[in-house]
Amino acid sequence: MYIWYVSLYEPLPIDGIDVRKMRTGWICNSLLEEKSLVELWIPGFDHIKHEHFKKESANEIIRDGFSVQYLKGIGYETDTSPKRFFHNKYLANEFRRISSSRKIIPDLIITQIPSLELAEEVIKFAKKHKIPSIVDIRDLWPDIYKRLLPSKLDWLYKVLFFKEILRLKFILKNCTEITAISSDYLKWGEKYSKRKIKSSNIFYIGYCKTEVIDKTSWYEFLKSKNIPNKKKYIIFSGTFCESYDLSPIAKACKILKQRGYYDYHFLIAGKGEIQKSIQEDLSNSNEVSLLGWLNKKELQLCLSNSNAGLAPYSKDALMSLPNKFFEYLAFNLPIISSLKSEMEILINKKKLGFNYCSNSSKSLANAIIEFDRNFENKSFLNSIQKEFEDNFDGKKIYSEYAKFAKKISKKRLK
Repeated sequence: MYIWYVSLYEPLPIDGIDVRKMRTGWICNSLLEEKSLVELWIPGFDHIKHEHFKKESANEIIRDGFSVQYLKGIGYETDTSPKRFFHNKYLANEFRRISSSRKIIPDLIITQIPSLELAEEVIKFAKKHKIPSIVDIRDLWPDIYKRLLPSKLDWLYKVLFFKEILRLKFILKNCTEITAISSDYLKWGEKYSKRKIKSSNIFYIGYCKTEVIDKTSWYEFLKSKNIPNKKKYIIFSGTFCESYDLSPIAKACKILKQRGYYDYHFLIAGKGEIQKSIQEDLSNSNEVSLLGWLNKKELQLCLSNSNAGLAPYSKDALMSLPNKFFEYLAFNLPIISSLKSEMEILINKKKLGFNYCSNSSKSLANAIIEFDRNFENKSFLNSIQKEFEDNFDGKKIYSEYAKFAKKISKKRLK
């Protein structure tokens, strides 16, 4: 079975030991384990660092059965730059140009939303050659822009994004199968595709634990980063963007101290467009360490030695079940979350942590105090570990995804 996987935005699964594989990388791995030949199509531009690592389109054989087709793009300096639109359009044109010259076509193509421009070209190619296709919904694009307008101006959104919505409908109506990272996203796919999708097509992001962490190096790390020792650590790591709201942390720390909770310390790792405002909010707090961007081993070391994971989403965030949810559970960390979505429901229902109101320091402090009351409750932590192993282990999830893909590849289209 020969499969093309056309992807955007995630760390390359071929970039070295310090690159943490995410959904794209793990699906490719699972497909290879199913004895498939896999060709990964991906931009030669790093979305996180905003840097080119390949300036021209090129094909590279990574190992037997696995190759990468890099797509040239123009790049962009920030996530909100207008150049990002032209970059995505350029990538789509590159895919069309290169794919049309291929003499050997795949048995299956997998792509994702976002981006719509690239996914549209993928589905057009699949239709033309009668190849089965899977679209994996990872983001509600372009509906994420709805949050910029009040609900009474919904009509204006539909006018401004008329072409994008048409493109989305074409993709979802003409692919062979739709998969999604959560129940909410699957329902969104049903809405725009006007088709019923099986609940078994939900494949959570999950998390794949790959190695045992040497905890003896923890104290060296604390010393190198000037982090106080013997604290109860609450960690957050990510790309600093408008989806997150870390502003309540500093005041929440003061509330905790006023109420007699002196042991908590926040580990904040990452970088991004709102980095300056985060530094202004948190740099003067003795209970917060701003760690910058951590490599894979450093992040796993912090996760292994933390006591809880913070998911500080803004009130307008549209995520349903983001990476943070699975990552924290993989390291047996209770989740302290402000996301109002499927994540909030699962945290309450499965007793996986504590929810708080975004932009409320008091609510965040109360959630941490509630967590503190369960700090030494072994059954609480054991239930989190069991929930991860039973339902959110990425290795199991992506093994099932690969089997699903293999089944779809055998479909014969008219």
